[in-house]
Amino acid sequence: MKHPSNPLTSACDETLLVQYTATRCEDAFAEFHRRHHESVFRFIRKRVKSSHDAEDLTQETFLCVHRYHTKYDPSQPAKPWLLRIASNQVNRFHRNAGRTPDCERAHADIPDHRQTSPEDALVREETARALHRLIALLPDPEKQVAHDLIRPDRPHQQVALSSNAFKYRRRHAIKLLRRMNDDNNYGLAT
Repeated sequence: MKHPSNPLTSACDETLLVQYTATRCEDAFAEFHRRHHESVFRFIRKRVKSSHDAEDLTQETFLCVHRYHTKYDPSQPAKPWLLRIASNQVNRFHRNAGRTPDCERAHADIPDHRQTSPEDALVREETARALHRLIALLPDPEKQVAHDLIRPDRPHQQVALSSNAFKYRRRHAIKLLRRMNDDNNYGLAT
């Protein structure tokens, strides 16, 4: 409900963010938060399992708005910018927790290596050696990405790479590995 005595309640979202950026007016930020808290919470809640995590991520989203309000482009609508921040928070949450939404489904069919037979263990070791030989033949940027892919316990070494550059190099490394496997008949399942 809008309060007619407060001029901020009738201001559009973009105006609130511009005013907050220009004057650090806490009332402008509070009004922006009041308007969008519930919708951001619902947006995030659909993407995480617990309402507690959703509330934490909602607060992180508004903390990012507070920290990075100067990066907002007033010529663009505020709501998509806010939801992009919320989406980034959800993605970071899943990445840091080691559980992306698709990850749980993708690994459901992978057998537990601790319960494999000695023959399966030998095949896995031979496959790992063949894979390491192939990776050694990759160009350096793709080699680093490939090592990160086969060592999920080690954090990615993406210091100088954007997310898109990393994804591109990962796809390129996998394509090169498949081609090299087919050309050299290493016998790796692709």
